[in-house]
Amino acid sequence: VDLLEETAVIIEHSLQGKDTSFLDAPFPQDVVTVKEDQTNGFMLAYLYAHLNYHLGQINYHRRLTASV
Repeated sequence: VDLLEETAVIIEHSLQGKDTSFLDAPFPQDVVTVKEDQTNGFMLAYLYAHLNYHLGQINYHRRLTASV
């Protein structure tokens, strides 16, 4: 939990003071091959969705092992 809270603070400080043009700026490198011309906004949304995917996996495994 401490690591998640620390990560949230880092992300908040990283985005603080950025205007909306930051979201439209191109992402420095292609990381995900699902979209060409990736923007910072796309990558933030992608990483948010990816994190939620893994949180769902963790929740699924937690419920699975708790029922045994």
